[in-house]
Amino acid sequence: MLKIIYLLITGLILILSIVDLFKEKNWRNQLTHLIVLIPLILRVLLIK
Repeated sequence: MLKIIYLLITGLILILSIVDLFKEKNWRNQLTHLIVLIPLILRVLLIK
């Protein structure tokens, strides 16, 4: 049960970060978002 809640919260943060990535115009901020997205994607896929 706790693992499902963890995956839901991580997935929500992942979706919000992706939406914010496409709204961003500055390439440096986009690069920062991509650096943050990599660990989030790995956590959702349960690859640590």
